[in-house]
Amino acid sequence: MSESHGIVFFQDTVGVNSLVLGKVHEIFLVTQGSAEHVFLAVHHYLTPPTSLLNPFACYPDFGASLWSSEMQKEITIVPGNHDIYHAIYWDWDYKIVVMKPLNKVTI
Repeated sequence: MSESHGIVFFQDTVGVNSLVLGKVHEIFLVTQGSAEHVFLAVHHYLTPPTSLLNPFACYPDFGASLWSSEMQKEITIVPGNHDIYHAIYWDWDYKIVVMKPLNKVTI
């Protein structure tokens, strides 16, 4: 997996429409009886300071938003049946990036 392919938006909680940004650390499979379940170990990106003006907030249909380029140290385990999307990103400022979800990932 390349660095850019490991950055995803994902549904952290089923039933919640907001997506969280993270970087995939590992993908693993758990077998329970005859059922196989895929999980992703993900590091969350931190949200930028609230004092930072987000010029994309005026264009919610565009889907881009500002994020910190720094990540949490803790890993979140995301079930593969949650909504997961590839992400594209651009450097915006010092330790700030623009991120946008793209196509949905099928696991």
